[in-house]
Amino acid sequence: MEDDKDMDTDMNTDTAETAPDAGKDAAKPTGGEWSEVNFPPIRRRNLPLRVLCILLAILLALLVAAGIYLLWYYTRDPAERTLSWVKSMVRDYYYREIPEDVLQAAGMEELFGTDEKEGLLDRYSAYYTAEQLKAQVSSQKGHQSGTGLTFLSAAEGMQIYRVDGNSPAEKGGLTAGLYLLGYGEDEQADTPFTDFETFAGFVSGQADEEVFYLRAGEEPDAEGEAYAVYKSVYTQNYVFYADDGECLRYTGEEAEEREVYGSGMSFLPADAAYIRLDSFEGDAAEQMRGMLETFAAKGKTDLLLDLRNNGGGQLDILTEIASMLCKSAEGAFAVTEIEYRNESLSYRASRSDYRKYFSDESRIVVLANRNTASASEALLGAMLDYGTVGYDDVCLAEIDGVARTYGKGIMQTTYTNILTGEGIKLTTALIRWPQSGNCIQGRGILPADGATAIACDGDQDNGGGMLRAAAALLA
Repeated sequence: MEDDKDMDTDMNTDTAETAPDAGKDAAKPTGGEWSEVNFPPIRRRNLPLRVLCILLAILLALLVAAGIYLLWYYTRDPAERTLSWVKSMVRDYYYREIPEDVLQAAGMEELFGTDEKEGLLDRYSAYYTAEQLKAQVSSQKGHQSGTGLTFLSAAEGMQIYRVDGNSPAEKGGLTAGLYLLGYGEDEQADTPFTDFETFAGFVSGQADEEVFYLRAGEEPDAEGEAYAVYKSVYTQNYVFYADDGECLRYTGEEAEEREVYGSGMSFLPADAAYIRLDSFEGDAAEQMRGMLETFAAKGKTDLLLDLRNNGGGQLDILTEIASMLCKSAEGAFAVTEIEYRNESLSYRASRSDYRKYFSDESRIVVLANRNTASASEALLGAMLDYGTVGYDDVCLAEIDGVARTYGKGIMQTTYTNILTGEGIKLTTALIRWPQSGNCIQGRGILPADGATAIACDGDQDNGGGMLRAAAALLA
């Protein structure tokens, strides 16, 4: 059949020519033989040339159309074209359908809201300029810039909420839970902290790699001590290991080197280890695998996995880490179900590596708190569904009488406008656990599910009371 399409022949009998003098009897048998009939030669047309011409014509038409579109696009007001692009993304990908008349009438403030008013989109959706998008993408790869400190404003003072691994602040000795008391360019750090805006202005005025000092203490009214810090570009470490003998972390320019930074957690049982996972970003999956290899090489069997204050991260990193921690999973297995507006997709790990690190007798206890969210909750869901842990193995920080995880069961996707470099992060799907189909959006994991509540004095667990209580479950 293919040859028939490629060969263009002229076999119309109305135009066929017979041999001279053949007459009407030319095709009749004569003396037991057929007389000869001469048809015109088959004319083969150059099909590749015809196809090439057609393709060139189509390409030319597309180029003309693209030129007209680009001329129209770039002659529009920049704010107007940004709004138009944002609306097209919302129309196509937002996980809930917004009525067309409402969407058409909305401006950027109506879509994303303001500090005083909620927008049409949920609070996880955001617009990025080209510069903001570049910074966001770099951050997701683990490349950060600054001191490595995140602060939490509380009634009693400004508290350090997080110290990034491998950051200048970590190298300077600062730890989460300390209160910021003062700052300055010398060791006296004698400018008292009064408000964050003034402090942020001081930090922004410091040159990269130039040392300055922060004074911090365990109480908001303490004298505190001075810590040397500076601003720099660094690659963040997301995974920390400890057993009863030593503590390990990743350091170096790319956070690929491991170093001992402490004498261990003496309260851990001899056959147990502790791993803290701060986020599902950068090289977190490779770092987790490296620490689990150390765990197995040391003959450890039980694990205390700390997901407190882990707000989530990237789906592919979640999938890779889940491949190491799902007990009954076999072969390629579903880690989470993603429910978009018009379809559902199963995100699968390519293999199960649980048996590389654990045995049937191994026990894993997980620490979580009200800031354990998104990918962290999805990992917990996979571990629960595949029998790695039971609800009673999930230890929830009880703060002010409430114990729960955050309750974020929705997923965001970031899109880039290739013409301008700007971007938009949209909530695009619900997240469901792989076997039970559970979605914890707006609810989280609760003691009512069977989780173990442990009283805690705050998100930072100052003094380590919750950590010690959870470790006791492994004894």
